[in-house]
Amino acid sequence: MRKIILILMILILILTAACTEKEDQTTFFAAASLTEALDEYNKSIDNKLNLNFDSSTRLRLQIENGAGADIYLSANKKNVDLLREKKLLIESKKILENKMVIITPIDSKIETVEDLSKEIKLVIAEEEVPCGKYAVEVLENFNEKYGEDFSNKVMKNVVSKELNVKHVVSKIAMGEADAGIVYITDINQTNKEKLNIIEIEDKFNVNASYWICRLNNDEGTKKSYDDFLKDERIKNIFSDYGFKIIY
Repeated sequence: MRKIILILMILILILTAACTEKEDQTTFFAAASLTEALDEYNKSIDNKLNLNFDSSTRLRLQIENGAGADIYLSANKKNVDLLREKKLLIESKKILENKMVIITPIDSKIETVEDLSKEIKLVIAEEEVPCGKYAVEVLENFNEKYGEDFSNKVMKNVVSKELNVKHVVSKIAMGEADAGIVYITDINQTNKEKLNIIEIEDKFNVNASYWICRLNNDEGTKKSYDDFLKDERIKNIFSDYGFKIIY
């Protein structure tokens, strides 16, 4: 009987400690393209952040429906503006910029942007997702160079629209399609040997902007928000992953 009581007491202590640790964490909802950078940063601060990654749009919808996020990092301004309109954020700041690239499997015969208009299988993110919207903008920008019907021809080659940019990268790395359009920062140590990169001229590219938003007005969230913006470690990590730092 004493052993059972002792075991129960130990379990209670473990559960209490786990709950306390969770309460001490700040919950970050962040765009999927920030996964590797924020995971690395979180390890450097003893996992003080509770991280939730998905497309910026899906995360914004979760926040609107009452999800318990303290800080939100979006890959575009539109989702931030929508939260502001609904009075769901306290403050926000533009912190990063990114750009798009075309990726293909390592053995691909696609060599140029113009090749996307041939009979190929193209994968992009959903157009409601920032990465998907940016991809469409890039293709439309190339109408100036390849003709006004270029983007329409390319879009007819789209065989899948993914929920977030990581799904696009994964499909191309596994050879399930011929090409994808993603952020340059999504090419990293874990996938770069499986991918070819076709860079997009700045003239036709887009500047994807990333915003940080504070959603809660409590002291803990404000401290985490301020500490994050002041911490040189995360700036260095973002820079290492190819993001342009603008704060």
